[in-house]
Amino acid sequence: MKVLFARLKFFAVLLDLVARSLHAIGKSLPLLTISPKRTFAKKFLMPRSQHFHFLTGVLLISVLLISAAVSLAEEIDEPIVCNGDEIEYFEKEKKVVGTGNIVITYKDTTLTCDKVTVWADTKDAKAEGNVRIVQGNDFFTGETMTYNLEKETGTVVNFTGYTEPWYSRGKSAERTGPDEFIVHHGYITSCDLEKENRPPHYRISGRKVLIYPDVKVVIRDATVWVGPVPVLWIPVYAHPLDDDRPHVTIIPGKNDEWGMFTLTAWRYNLDPNHKGYVHMDYRERKDFGYGFDHVYDTNIIGKGILKTYYMHERDLQRKHIYTSRDKGKPTQEEEKFIVQWRHKWQMFKDTTAVAELYKYRDKDFRKDYYDNSYNDEYAKDPSPRSYLLVTKSQPFYNLSVFTEKRANRFETIDEKLPEVKLTINNSRIDRSYYDEMDTDIPDIIKRGALYYSGEFSAVNLNAKYPRSTDENPVSNIPIHHNNRYDTYNRLSYASKLSFLNVTPYTATRQTYYDRGRDGRNFGSESHIDGIFYTGVDVSTKFYKVFYTEASPLGMEINNLRHIITPSISYNYRPPSTRYGSDIYGFLGGGRGNSMSFTLENKLQTKRGKDKETIDFARLGIDTSYDFTRQAAGRKFSDYKVALELLPYNWLTITSDATIDSHKRYRHEWLKEIGTDFVVSVEDYLRLGISHGYTFDETNNIIGQLEWNINSKWKIKAFEDFDIKRLRQGEKKAYDLKEQRYVITRDLHCWEVDVHYNVFREKGEEILVIFRLKAFPNMPFEFGRNYHEPKRGRGLQTY
Repeated sequence: MKVLFARLKFFAVLLDLVARSLHAIGKSLPLLTISPKRTFAKKFLMPRSQHFHFLTGVLLISVLLISAAVSLAEEIDEPIVCNGDEIEYFEKEKKVVGTGNIVITYKDTTLTCDKVTVWADTKDAKAEGNVRIVQGNDFFTGETMTYNLEKETGTVVNFTGYTEPWYSRGKSAERTGPDEFIVHHGYITSCDLEKENRPPHYRISGRKVLIYPDVKVVIRDATVWVGPVPVLWIPVYAHPLDDDRPHVTIIPGKNDEWGMFTLTAWRYNLDPNHKGYVHMDYRERKDFGYGFDHVYDTNIIGKGILKTYYMHERDLQRKHIYTSRDKGKPTQEEEKFIVQWRHKWQMFKDTTAVAELYKYRDKDFRKDYYDNSYNDEYAKDPSPRSYLLVTKSQPFYNLSVFTEKRANRFETIDEKLPEVKLTINNSRIDRSYYDEMDTDIPDIIKRGALYYSGEFSAVNLNAKYPRSTDENPVSNIPIHHNNRYDTYNRLSYASKLSFLNVTPYTATRQTYYDRGRDGRNFGSESHIDGIFYTGVDVSTKFYKVFYTEASPLGMEINNLRHIITPSISYNYRPPSTRYGSDIYGFLGGGRGNSMSFTLENKLQTKRGKDKETIDFARLGIDTSYDFTRQAAGRKFSDYKVALELLPYNWLTITSDATIDSHKRYRHEWLKEIGTDFVVSVEDYLRLGISHGYTFDETNNIIGQLEWNINSKWKIKAFEDFDIKRLRQGEKKAYDLKEQRYVITRDLHCWEVDVHYNVFREKGEEILVIFRLKAFPNMPFEFGRNYHEPKRGRGLQTY
């Protein structure tokens, strides 16, 4: 045993010495992996008698190398991998020379060329002939190049490069680091004819082009060329690479309200945190308008957007500005402006501040001049409010401070200066409750949980009414002040009773005012008002699976699941203790005693290659029964019906209807209905048709067609057609409200849109828009669009 231990100790010392020697040798070896097709190297020849000893030595060295690899792993950098037709390594200079189909890989960089010399110590490379370096989606090429693979710096002769979406070319270029290219006497373009070494349709040239990958492009002494013709000179052109909007937008047009007009937007980029558009517009019948949209990020106190627009409106009362002054009425002049500001600040991880300001000179200014850009936004909120909101959100509660101040004299508003609100989220409070209860309670009753939610608020209210002006004389109503303190507490018990989900609840709200009110007159008497709520929600779910595979009328069905979800909700609310309703309608009215019914039927199946589960048919019905109503036959409220169908992957049908069965005549039962048909055939055809009907008010159809005829032509049509409507107290039938037609022609790197619009109120409009395909998003939006309805809308089920 002693001899064995001595031999083991001897071999351990020997292995350690060999490992240390290999470790020292490893440090001096070049970090190169050479994979040539033909390599110039010395050949070792030996007699057969030495093969055994040689193989034994190789085996021993392999074992020792494995031992040394552990200590070398942390110190050896990533290798430079060289492949080519002929590669020769010069040990003294520690360099590799290769020719023919050279491919060098280092980290995420791949270099290809005809001839290369690489120095292992400095990681410098000198490449010649069809040189190309690729990093991700970016690349650059040249005739010759000196490049440091580690520092990512170097120079290129006859440079060509690509950084999405820009192609660039120049006599020479230098890379100062991984984040900057400097191209001398070159240009940039988004026209992909550069890939074919053909002249681009347009380019922006300059004596110096600075490219910051994934950040921006800056050109000094920039000239814009369309083909061989220079059309514009700019001292400095800058374009961020994280934005797909054009630098300059000029849109000419004509309509009956503005006459001939030109809308322009000029992009500016002060730095990555400050950018936007300057608007300079001309309208023949309204004169000039100016404004800017500024997007900013402070990096400290949040980010936001500021929009302004001003014009000294000269409302021309004749058809054209060049019409004789003897015709038409005198020109009317008025100053108008708008200021919109939105700001958001993530103060802390759980605390957010949001502020919005809307200031107008004229209440119709936003609709008249921002109608094209903000049509949908204006329709959703024609009178936005100015406010400041600070919110702290936690899993258990939300705390907010809300301040709302009137910004425009023509508004009627209840100012909140401020409102402080604490909301307790619905939280379980009975985790140890049943452990202390009598064990005789049935287990079926114990399968539940007790929840609490609450809300506490205090607010200083100022009721303000429109102020009299020369343009808008109204009766002056004084400002009324009031302070309100409110508390709301709710307890609910979510339980399982056999197959039923049962949730009874009880709640109360108490509100204190320091002033009373009789109509619009406020007195000094304070009062407290209270109201009590109680009720129960009951729901369940039944389903059955039918194992069948079929395709009736071409519909794909792979098994069917039928789900029925009925629910009943009972709610009771006695009159409030004071007035039966709050001064501001806060308590939600007087007595209530009703029961709501909801029934949902749903069919599910699996479709597609992955057999994804989809709801291809859904029908929901909702109504309520009011126990407080006295009139016979009117205790049930309106019936609401929601239907959704997905018979094919390319067709969606949705419909929402309200039925009032209390009407005397059956043709009056249908109170309102909205139906949508959406057809989508891959990427070349999309059709949406919506029908809306309200009894004795409106009956209209909205449709939109988008058709990609081929790779060059697209058409888009939008129609809003009134079948019947009320206008100034009279019924109008077959009245076209709005038409929009857009023809789009692909001009390779450009697209040109020709818009023809017809409005019932404004007349006709024609627009011509040129748009770079690399920057499809415009600073303007034109007209309404058909919005596809969201599935799952309408009824809420448990």
